[in-house]
Amino acid sequence: MTILPNVTLTTDGAARGNPGPGGWAAILEAGGKTKLLVGEEPQPTTNNAMELRAVIGGLEALKQPCAILLRADSQYVLNGIARLQAQRGLPEKNRELWARLQPLLIKHQLRGEWVKGHSGDTRNEQVDQASNLAAARAYAAAEAAHTPAQTADAWTLALLSPAAGRPVQWAVISPVGRRAGSQAVSKGVTQPTAIYHALVAALEAAAALPNAAQASLVVRSNYELIVKQGRGEWKVKQPEQQPLAAQALALRDRFAGVRFDFAPTAEVAGLLEQPV
Repeated sequence: MTILPNVTLTTDGAARGNPGPGGWAAILEAGGKTKLLVGEEPQPTTNNAMELRAVIGGLEALKQPCAILLRADSQYVLNGIARLQAQRGLPEKNRELWARLQPLLIKHQLRGEWVKGHSGDTRNEQVDQASNLAAARAYAAAEAAHTPAQTADAWTLALLSPAAGRPVQWAVISPVGRRAGSQAVSKGVTQPTAIYHALVAALEAAAALPNAAQASLVVRSNYELIVKQGRGEWKVKQPEQQPLAAQALALRDRFAGVRFDFAPTAEVAGLLEQPV
């Protein structure tokens, strides 16, 4: 009887936007040694797909059959593996990834253990952080490829999300003038709704500036939701935001063009700090 090497595999995955660019991480522990594996996915993917990809990445890194304890906070992954081990067929969602995993489960002896996420488990916290950082890098790379170079004569609308009691802040920066303002997040108003109110106010201020009809306006925000919805990549689902989104869309017609770009918080804050 062959005694297989014991390996502990801890995994996690993340997607920015779900779907959106993603990342995965896996920690292999065997013989007192630890190895962290990390991967990025620039194409739109999901949290579940990245969770699954982390398991595949960990198993594919092993050079010989092993007895593996898989520790994961994804019931989706653990239930799917149990289904494959019971020979009940491939799950339909992420079918290609499950098909890639299937021969690895035959090669190795694997048992799963569910770990509650964000509960202080050291390895789970490590892979959670690593997968989210990988997803952030993939997102930044996708944004860089998506965003054309800004022309010198383009106007900028900076929109900064609220935090720690800070209101939503905005500023319109143009060669013909500058306008700035803020929108408090009052009781009973959600953060996205407050940001939409600020966007409408900023667009109205920009449209009132001279030569707005000839201007190309770039909205730069650290709030991913407003950027994705501004591009039309995500739908505006909340009823209280839909009229505001329609108002913002109508205001966009008053410019030669409007583009939405994601920018880090520090960059947006820097735009707001420029003197009025």
